[in-house]
Amino acid sequence: MNVSKEDLIELAGRITPPSRACSDKMTEQADVLASALNRRMMAREDLISLIGSGNEELMEVNHANHFKYIASLASLYDATSMVETIMWVIRAYTAHGFSPQYWDVMLPEAIEVLQHHLPPDDFCQVKVMYDFISQHFEDFVNIAASSPSFFEDISALKDLLDK
Repeated sequence: MNVSKEDLIELAGRITPPSRACSDKMTEQADVLASALNRRMMAREDLISLIGSGNEELMEVNHANHFKYIASLASLYDATSMVETIMWVIRAYTAHGFSPQYWDVMLPEAIEVLQHHLPPDDFCQVKVMYDFISQHFEDFVNIAASSPSFFEDISALKDLLDK
């Protein structure tokens, strides 16, 4: 079944967002979470095939931003923003050499990190968003491959990106 961006937004709109307390806990722990995820990913023998040569620092930046974004999303949940942001992330990082398989590895690793660092109730609340992303990741990749995100469409650099 072909899933459209609009379908993903509608499905994402059904997610019950985490509580403010969960968001606050993630914000407090964002650096610790990113460090733990970095250690797990750097230990992988297949890392270069996932992120491309010379992209270790970019991966670390992604992990820091990832947990901060998920914490902010937990606080101010918006389905459209989530879908558009995930599309932008896929397009931006694959343009830098990351393979879509990177997220097949990174998302479960991020879930493991969260499970070890968040209280069980907070973990269960945020895992719902990760489950959605993981279940629909192939749809995100397919849509991102054929259309720009909202953020690219409004960019002042749009004309340069289209060339």
